[in-house]
Amino acid sequence: MVPPFLPFQYYQYLKGLHFTKGRFVPVEYALAVLELGVPFPLKPDTTLEAIFEFYKARGVDYNAIWEYEYKRYGESHRALANWQREDFSYILTNGKAYKGKDVVEGVDESKIQANDKLVLQNYGRPYEGKPTGTYYKFAKKSRSDIDDWTSTTAESSCSSNSSTTSATSSKAVASKTK
Repeated sequence: MVPPFLPFQYYQYLKGLHFTKGRFVPVEYALAVLELGVPFPLKPDTTLEAIFEFYKARGVDYNAIWEYEYKRYGESHRALANWQREDFSYILTNGKAYKGKDVVEGVDESKIQANDKLVLQNYGRPYEGKPTGTYYKFAKKSRSDIDDWTSTTAESSCSSNSSTTSATSSKAVASKTK
């Protein structure tokens, strides 16, 4: 999932049900571990906790990185979300549906969420004959102002910048915990 989240997803995030600690591995953690260049002696019964401890002893702290990134995901959502109450038919919370301040009986929460998903899904993804979602039908006249991500220069520039940024922020988090 990438912010901004749907309100339901953000509610799940606030309850700790998305990006679950100990199960979800932030890419920043994975990049910091890979940058160490130290292979883990993996066995069929290896637990995530064992992996986290192994790399913590080498300076990459899963818990510190996870905490930092989890907080950052919420901040990103709050900065990017542009949802308005008027965008939705109901407010669903604690198993109840509201229209304004009034409780509405007989609303199926799962059907509301499924409809939200259908409205927002990408173009070209038909699901069992259902509509294919939304798309922007006006193509750009000129591609001169769009970066060419297929060129070697753009690829190496993009991958090295994002790796450096991610690894740097992970190192900063890891070093704060020592």
